[in-house]
Amino acid sequence: MSLLLLFEGFMANILTGTDDTISHLPIAASLLKTRTGRLYFALGMMLSNVCVLILAILFSGFFRRIPYRNWISAALISLLAVVIYLRKKKNHKSRFLQELPKHTRLPALTGIGFLTVAATSLDDLMVYLVIMMRGFSDQLWVGAGVLAAGLLQIFIVFKFSKYLAKVRYIREFTLVGLLLVAALVGLGII
Repeated sequence: MSLLLLFEGFMANILTGTDDTISHLPIAASLLKTRTGRLYFALGMMLSNVCVLILAILFSGFFRRIPYRNWISAALISLLAVVIYLRKKKNHKSRFLQELPKHTRLPALTGIGFLTVAATSLDDLMVYLVIMMRGFSDQLWVGAGVLAAGLLQIFIVFKFSKYLAKVRYIREFTLVGLLLVAALVGLGII
């Protein structure tokens, strides 16, 4: 049962985070030149993931009391999938770091990593709210799966940023994945 919960959290993050990972690639490519910078950026990304999980755990109890929550959740996830699909890609090149004093650049990278994930986590939060509607020990297993997938996505961003930026049809894969999650939520499977 615990491995199934871990897998559920992992897959939820993979399905909701694929488009986010792709949108983080230009930021990483333009800002991250050193290993230390990558580590600070990754720290910010993981801190943001933890904050999103905490919000999902805190609000899942409230969300659990809403009647027809599976259908409402499915509709919201479907709507977010369409919005993500229609959202245009942006190139996030910035000279912000070059203008900062040298001793503040690494902490600034942590903040940028945090904000990068926070800005793209609305769809993630909606899915996490649904899968966190269970007991606290189960929430911990699901959360561990989400964080494991977050670490994998960070690794992918840093290791393959040059190559993944060229992947075609990533938004389409994300759309299909989120619509699949919406169907599973609507049917009460997850």
